[in-house]
Amino acid sequence: MVKVLVLNTCIIAEFIRVALYLSVILRLLNYFTIYFRVSKRKLSGSDENDEVAHVLAQFKSENGELLESPIDLPLNITAENLQLICNALIKKNDNEATPYTFFVKDIEVSTNLAAALKNEVLDSEKVLEIVYQPQAVFQVRAVTRCTR
Repeated sequence: MVKVLVLNTCIIAEFIRVALYLSVILRLLNYFTIYFRVSKRKLSGSDENDEVAHVLAQFKSENGELLESPIDLPLNITAENLQLICNALIKKNDNEATPYTFFVKDIEVSTNLAAALKNEVLDSEKVLEIVYQPQAVFQVRAVTRCTR
């Protein structure tokens, strides 16, 4: 009789431990489901009706190399702000920032990300790839004359 009680106690303890693990796993799955959705967040200092959608995006070079890990970007981000972020992530040693053009699903981001994606359907579970291409930098040098 004592052996049966000890076995039942061990089985109950194991059952409780498995239930706790499942509880933790369910919480993590709920967290990741919420994190990877396209979330809507309010802008600071804006009206209650003004909401900006966010998307999880990752920068990718034209060669296919991924730059850092995915980041959460608002859809109203401009091409100039994308250049600032891209230059900060690349961390080149030269003092001048390199200008870039950005493409999302083969559409150039000329004004902002939302304008480039206005006809596209966004999947909330996938990371949006933003392809960046460096533009040519032209510099003008001063011309001096030599007279003989």
